[in-house]
Amino acid sequence: MFSAATAYALGLGGLLIGAAISVWILAAATATGRLGPNRFAGIRARSIMASDTSWLVAHQAAHRALQVAAVWLGTTGVLLAGFGRNADLLVLILIVGTSLVLGALARALVAATRAAKTAD
Repeated sequence: MFSAATAYALGLGGLLIGAAISVWILAAATATGRLGPNRFAGIRARSIMASDTSWLVAHQAAHRALQVAAVWLGTTGVLLAGFGRNADLLVLILIVGTSLVLGALARALVAATRAAKTAD
């Protein structure tokens, strides 16, 4: 039987892996134009939402950084599932993984807003 810590680590790891897959798929869908401006998914800064063209150009510019974020998210999930039973290691993995994901997302936002401002 799993301990509570093991169940937590496996559950959170699985959740992060699922989120990573979702980010990867959404990044591809927005960068190719299969998913246009909407209320729920994508980078939703004002300059990006200004037109269909700015949406597409922005997401194309952010695509690589969003893929990096997805990889870091998935890696964090795998590490949690594998090593998260140790509470100290779980916290370290979460801190480092979250920092890397947020850095990649910030890079995506900067690239997207710059591209959107030059689109129209």
